[in-house]
Amino acid sequence: MQNFLYFEQMKPILFCLFLFPVIMHAQVKTVVLSKVKIGTLTCENSLRIDLDRKDTTTDVVFSFQNKKRKVLDVRNIIFLVGYQGEELQQLSKDLSVALSEMKTRQNLDWNRPHYSLSLEDFSSSLTFGETGNGGFTMLQKSDVTALVNWLHKIGF
Repeated sequence: MQNFLYFEQMKPILFCLFLFPVIMHAQVKTVVLSKVKIGTLTCENSLRIDLDRKDTTTDVVFSFQNKKRKVLDVRNIIFLVGYQGEELQQLSKDLSVALSEMKTRQNLDWNRPHYSLSLEDFSSSLTFGETGNGGFTMLQKSDVTALVNWLHKIGF
């Protein structure tokens, strides 16, 4: 009986402890502005709205299966437009140059802060991936063209 009375006294405290994390969880609404599948890439431009702080963030995400691994290993290259918009514009420029270089089969190797691009003279594919020794995927000429067009369509 004494344990039951103790539990009854603790009910309001336990209720507050369980309710507190629910209240503190930020409510974020995601609006997908554009999503396309280009070759091995899934490209998404999203708007994330934090309803509690009334803050909005726009991001562009490139997802791909890492070609280094045979097991499922999905990698993401993420650009927060407000902070890394210049890098996204640089990616668009780099892809345009790479597209013209794919015709001449010139070597190129660019390592940028958020991505890397490389083209070998013996290959007809452009390697797009994470900077350093990260994951990568291969893009054909038509994929690069579609990616440049999509970046222009979303404003880069």
